[in-house]
Amino acid sequence: MLDNTGVIVEQERITAYPTRATATMAGSAPGSSAAGEQPKFTARVRKADGTAGCVIVKFNGVGGRPEDQRWSDLLIAEHMANTMLSKAGIPCATTELLQAGGRCFLESSRFDRVGSGGRRGFVSLEAFDSAFFGKVGVSWDEAAVRYQRSDWLSDADAERLSLLWWFGTLIGNTDMHYGNAGLYLDSTTRPLVLAPTYDMVPMLYRPDMEGHLPETPIVPSLPPPESRSNWTRAVGLAREYWLQLSRTEGLSEPFRRIARKNTDNFAMRG
Repeated sequence: MLDNTGVIVEQERITAYPTRATATMAGSAPGSSAAGEQPKFTARVRKADGTAGCVIVKFNGVGGRPEDQRWSDLLIAEHMANTMLSKAGIPCATTELLQAGGRCFLESSRFDRVGSGGRRGFVSLEAFDSAFFGKVGVSWDEAAVRYQRSDWLSDADAERLSLLWWFGTLIGNTDMHYGNAGLYLDSTTRPLVLAPTYDMVPMLYRPDMEGHLPETPIVPSLPPPESRSNWTRAVGLAREYWLQLSRTEGLSEPFRRIARKNTDNFAMRG
């Protein structure tokens, strides 16, 4: 399962990940897990070509409850968002889905790591904005303008951050706080570089505290005039996103129904 350096061999993930997930839920996983609502663990994985890399692995519950299936749906939906955005030329964390031990696992390669142990400078918008602006309570769209005008972000990266905000809004990502976006710290001069997208999930549909599974459809509303260009592109991406999810194997029928309804709503907007 592990090589002599403690790295998981890629082909052994199917047995190693369920064991790690069980240990994580029992509170006995080695090392520290990444923060966030979704249970997860970190690992190092050695690929078939001999290279090793660091990953964060999210997973759903194994109890067979409707809530467990919904979290599986959301992991698949996150992978779809990364796949679509990457194809559109928007840098995202590289993700892979695995089914093992009765769980769905979403493996995300860490872009703040180099090789099996090196690190790349990274700061969340929460830490950055708190240090220089203190305005973490407003949208990424507004933050993009603020960072662009102060030369912290290039025009292209500011546009990308704004686009991500509108795309996230249109797919029901209600968790776009400043801890879910960040900047590389490769330079001591401005502008900094916006890091790849991560945690782009339609959290509107996560189970609530009582286990209720939301199915509220998303109805696109018009943006302010200054954001119309990014909003228009985001609508096109979101429309394709919901269409692809409506056709995706492995999703529950209730979630595919959500995707079909949202596809219809976006078609009417188009």
